[in-house]
Amino acid sequence: MSVFITFTAIMWFITYFGITALRWFALEFIYDEMNVMWSGVAFNIEIGSLLLLVASIVGFFFAKPFDKVLSKLKAENRTATKDEIAICLQSYRKLILLVWAANFLGFFIGQIIVIYLKIADGTNLFIPSRVFFVMAQAVGFGGISGITTIKLIDFMLTSKRERLGIRSIMEFKKFQTSNISTSIGLVFFIAVYFIAINMFSVPYGIIIKQRAGVFKGDFLTLFMKKGALCFFCSIGFGAVAFVTVLHGLSVRIKTTSKLLDDIANNGDLTARIHISMTDDFGVLISCINTMIEKLSSMIRDFKSSTDVVNQSVGRLSTTARSASKYLQALSTTFAKLDSNTRRQDKLVYLTGSDISALSGGINNIKKNIEAKDYEQAIKESEKSIQDLYKLRESMQTIVTASSTAVQTVNEGLLIVEDMKKTILLVDSSASGNKNTVDKIHDHVNQFNIQD
Repeated sequence: MSVFITFTAIMWFITYFGITALRWFALEFIYDEMNVMWSGVAFNIEIGSLLLLVASIVGFFFAKPFDKVLSKLKAENRTATKDEIAICLQSYRKLILLVWAANFLGFFIGQIIVIYLKIADGTNLFIPSRVFFVMAQAVGFGGISGITTIKLIDFMLTSKRERLGIRSIMEFKKFQTSNISTSIGLVFFIAVYFIAINMFSVPYGIIIKQRAGVFKGDFLTLFMKKGALCFFCSIGFGAVAFVTVLHGLSVRIKTTSKLLDDIANNGDLTARIHISMTDDFGVLISCINTMIEKLSSMIRDFKSSTDVVNQSVGRLSTTARSASKYLQALSTTFAKLDSNTRRQDKLVYLTGSDISALSGGINNIKKNIEAKDYEQAIKESEKSIQDLYKLRESMQTIVTASSTAVQTVNEGLLIVEDMKKTILLVDSSASGNKNTVDKIHDHVNQFNIQD
């Protein structure tokens, strides 16, 4: 059912009922002419239908943008954009204003037309005070009819407004309707006015009959009888408006409470409560949605920060293992270097002994030659040659050991360079962890947790 059809159906039904009830109240308590109740009701219905037709034509153009957006959303299976929401809220606001105008002005103007035509054709006499009471009754019925129509339209169009997917009304404050306290206060005022004007019409109707000389019976008895009937009927009509307002509020509270329970029990922070009305209760739901969104964002940031910490801890663990490996390698390198150094020292010592032996052998050869002991000189020469070969091997061993020591030192330097990079990585990870922990601390502080 479209917005226009819903608006029209409720508007026509409530208005027809109000017109009939207004005629009954006027004839029963002011005119005391219940014998013409149904014979003349068709004329009131015709006047009311004419005014309703005008209101329906205007309502069609007011509701058309809303229906158009809803049809588009249904066809594309999506929620409304901000511009589409603004169009629908503007359309709905115009319909509500139309309901108020149609009921207050409609009942007032319609009753004026009926009174004028009845006086013009001689059916009723023109009595200013009676015209005032009838018009005051019409305004009261217009108020009761208007508030009942609006609240029924609100209730019937709840699902269509929820289809817009409104989660916040902070950007649509200009379309905000009256708050709940104002609505209840207005209903109370209209109901009190409605009951009061009807109760005043009871003695007025009896006094008019007395002045016309057609009253028969006891004034007090008739007043009590009609007064009781008027009071309970007026209370009944006023209660309809109250029940409509309170029922709508009760349904919204129960629905919102259920959705909040679902969010709390399931822990689903992606869920949101769709706003069906832009009153102060809608503002409350908007604030709840905003709170859930901020809480969800904080938890996402918290999770992201803890993931970073976990990654950093893993990186630190890997780095620590690498550093331990480098230290072991460096220790092994130093051990090898120390071993090579001691070996070189020993070789240098032995080489020095070989050089001394070689020098002694050469001196002996020189002495033997001078003594012309050539045979001994030859023996010393052979021994010196062996010492020279031995010295050569020692020198080669020293060179090899020196080369190995240089290689070991280079390996140690490479290990030291790798350890430097590892230390820098650890420092970077530690700084990153500190920033992350500070960020987590800031998020926690936003919860305002007290010890």
